Amino acid sequence: MIHRVRVLVLLAVLLPGPSGVVAATAPPSAEETRIQRDLDRKRKDLENVQRRLKEQRRQQELIRAREKNVLLRLERMDRELELLDRERRVNQRDLEVTRSRIGDLTRQASDATSRLEVLRSALKKRLLALHRTRSRDNLLAFWLGSKSHGEVSRELKFEMLLASSNEKLLNRTADERDRLGRTARDLKREEDRQRRIVSTLERQKRGTERQKKERTGLLTSLRKQQAVREQAIRDLREAGGELQKTVQNLLHQAEVTRQSARVSVPAGKGLAALKGRLPWPVTGPVISPFGRHRNREFNTTFENTGIQIRAAVGTPVKAVAPGRVRYADWFKGFGKLVILDHGGGYYSLYAQASELSVSEGDTIAAGQVLASVGDTGSLVGNALYFELRRNGLPVDPVQWLRR
Repeated sequence: MIHRVRVLVLLAVLLPGPSGVVAATAPPSAEETRIQRDLDRKRKDLENVQRRLKEQRRQQELIRAREKNVLLRLERMDRELELLDRERRVNQRDLEVTRSRIGDLTRQASDATSRLEVLRSALKKRLLALHRTRSRDNLLAFWLGSKSHGEVSRELKFEMLLASSNEKLLNRTADERDRLGRTARDLKREEDRQRRIVSTLERQKRGTERQKKERTGLLTSLRKQQAVREQAIRDLREAGGELQKTVQNLLHQAEVTRQSARVSVPAGKGLAALKGRLPWPVTGPVISPFGRHRNREFNTTFENTGIQIRAAVGTPVKAVAPGRVRYADWFKGFGKLVILDHGGGYYSLYAQASELSVSEGDTIAAGQVLASVGDTGSLVGNALYFELRRNGLPVDPVQWLRR
């Protein structure tokens, strides 16, 4: 009985099952191994693709979030325009230098050509003269007795001097020809450079026009699309809050510096004695007043902490009083911004500039040029945005400026 059970167990192990496969575990075939490797590789590829898609979605969400912020979009355009303008000016100066160099090389080539013609003409005459007075004719005359030894000697010496002079003339001609060749090569190189610069300037011009068109489209959408307009208003309020924090930080830093230096600055001084007598930073009409007012273009009410003064692009912006530069850089919502510390808790702010002429830490005299008028960060076009603050709080600048 036991023997029969052992036989049955052995047959169950060795005989094929219902599928025709041996019941015992068989090693995978080469084909099965290859298929498994392909599946593993494709699974890893799929995981990589999924990770890339996830990262792309994250980047797109960040971009969309930034693009919703009207002031950030405006700043991006303004920065790109500034970069294009700076590159254009550099290339324009390079083009002017190249054109001047081409003019010099053209004149040099013309002069070298004239000198070469003169030398060639002189060399031709010398060669003809040498041909007429060949040395062998003089020697023949000596041996025939028609000329004395002294005459032949003098003529030979003269011919040697003439030959030496001709050699120098020949060398000068060769040097002038080489100089002309170098000038011609330099001229071609400068002309090629000029063509490349002109091509670059054309490309930069197209880029500038494209950026200006995009900027104009954004400002147009502010007036026509309520959603964009409301977003811009929210962004402006947020930017105003950031500016308030910046001024408060400057006040705190000034207080810490004053205490560490044990310098006593009477509160309420600074510009107090100059109220109503400060010079205007630029001359022009106030197109947006201080305080609460209704904006017709955006059809909403704004709370202005400064004033907008209309002025032509490039107009010098001057300091209303002596002070020290505490900030000179881009600032979200205000374009290029300069903040002057006048002491006693008084600050003046100059924004939307096209160019800055000062740097942080500079000591400034009254009337000194700080920047030039532009429209960076501006929703109203070329104008200067100007603020006065006392102990961090904005005051109406018009009350402090000369009437």
